[in-house]
Amino acid sequence: MPWFDPNQEEQLAAKAALEKVTLVLERSPSLQVTCVRPVGSWARQTAVTQGFDIDVVAFVRRFEGTDVTSLEMWRGDKLTRMRRHVKDQLQAADPSWKVEVRNDAHYQHVLHVTVGEVEVDLLLAPDCTAGGKVGKMWASTQHKRLRKPLLSNPAATVFDLVRHRSDSAALIEFYIGALADVLEVMRFVKGLYKYGVQVAPGCEHIRSLSLEVLVLAAHQRLRSTKYRRNPKGRAYKMELLVEFLRLVVAAVEKREVVMLDVSYWCRAVQPYGYSREVGMQYVHIWGNDPMIVIHPTDFTCNLERPPEGRAASDWSGLVQLAERLLARLERNDVVGFWAEPEVVRAMVHAVRLRRAIVEGDGHHRRLRQYLGGAAPVKRARKQSRVLRAVR
Repeated sequence: MPWFDPNQEEQLAAKAALEKVTLVLERSPSLQVTCVRPVGSWARQTAVTQGFDIDVVAFVRRFEGTDVTSLEMWRGDKLTRMRRHVKDQLQAADPSWKVEVRNDAHYQHVLHVTVGEVEVDLLLAPDCTAGGKVGKMWASTQHKRLRKPLLSNPAATVFDLVRHRSDSAALIEFYIGALADVLEVMRFVKGLYKYGVQVAPGCEHIRSLSLEVLVLAAHQRLRSTKYRRNPKGRAYKMELLVEFLRLVVAAVEKREVVMLDVSYWCRAVQPYGYSREVGMQYVHIWGNDPMIVIHPTDFTCNLERPPEGRAASDWSGLVQLAERLLARLERNDVVGFWAEPEVVRAMVHAVRLRRAIVEGDGHHRRLRQYLGGAAPVKRARKQSRVLRAVR
């Protein structure tokens, strides 16, 4: 059961908003846009219902006749006029749209466009392919050109936000290697966190991509220690969820470095990833950070290093939940696993969104079918009373 998946109306509205914004950019007489790519959770198929916007990158070659493919041109406020120009064009295209340039610690030079009820975060970035054709290999060419200087001199490399954003399309290509069951567990984990785990006022929420990478790392660990081939099915989804919980605790409390190794992934994604041996050559960039979750396609980027002006993510609530859930499983208390307040809160929210009726065995059976749990049916009514108590 896709508890936290966006419904059809959300999907259609997101697609329509993307098409409208793309059309305005492609028709701009002063802006030569190579391509417009969705790059966020919606593009990665990991978005959760009522909890996502559309992240889009427009890759630009020329602005008002000037070549803008050099990374240096995009540093600081050198291209402020281009962003304002795009803002004016979007606003003129439809006066009902709300368009603003955000430049705080969260966004930094992002154009925020509200199209109807859909929020689109638009980023402009250089096309560094030297006139390469737009097609299946465009993202690979962009990625190789941006990564080449980093590989030639690891010791002198630092994290560069402009370069990182310009390589956004590579992550979408990397997700080709993510199985449907793995993506489903990602959506479940993100829904559980968003709707179940309470974050104290003023504290930073965990980045969506960090949760996804932890699920990918858990899948990689199971592949490397237990399975030769890609596992699948309800039982595996439960196993993957448990491994994710273990990895959350290890990453936060033991400072375990979470890094994907492309050698465990399919051939199609290997041009975008890297081996752990290569990734560890850049430990001088992020090795002293309190928590380390390395970006799958950028070994210089620790997803858990907050940008200037932004506090670190608050993992305390999720870690506490993970420890309680793991303790339940050690005692073989599957009913107690699903009866934890955060889990109940998230699942009730999901049921309400689906306009379903929370009733006894039926609801508990659906939970078991989703993640392969094996809770005794005779105890399901107790579970349903817990669910009704928080309605």
